[in-house]
Amino acid sequence: MTDTTLTTRTPAQQVMEAACVLDKHKKPSHADRAAFCALVEQEPGVWRMAGDLARGAQDKIVAAMGTTVATSESVKIGMREMRHELVADGDGRLIKLLVEQVLVCWLQMYHAQYQYTVVMAEDHTFAKGAYWQRRLTATQGRYLRALETLARVKRLAIPVQVNIAADGGQQVNVAQ
Repeated sequence: MTDTTLTTRTPAQQVMEAACVLDKHKKPSHADRAAFCALVEQEPGVWRMAGDLARGAQDKIVAAMGTTVATSESVKIGMREMRHELVADGDGRLIKLLVEQVLVCWLQMYHAQYQYTVVMAEDHTFAKGAYWQRRLTATQGRYLRALETLARVKRLAIPVQVNIAADGGQQVNVAQ
């Protein structure tokens, strides 16, 4: 990882190349691991390229759907749009984490809804129908809890102004 060509690349390119070198070996040396970690720690946020588990989970769910390339790419674009709609300027890290959870739950729920619809449209056993009903209900519950949590945290983050009448009829504005 001490290759001088790494210094001419962007930090993102350096991290991706270093990740490939690291992953090529079944048991990378301690020095290679340390060099990779040092490279990732130099640039804030670059860890997400290889280590963002929320996006990784989303990608795995989309891939597991077994849909066409056009559908998969449309879902990914739709998720980017939903992410943009749900995260406002100035939102903190907590809200961004909750939005990622909402998106994972959204994917799981609608994938389960699709599978449930397919199963119900064909001949199926009672056990199979009951399984898909329970799975759909569970994913709906997780999705609704994720939405509720996001809404609660966003509501708590909004500054509130309260107008209070003081003695003598003078108004006092209190902002939180």
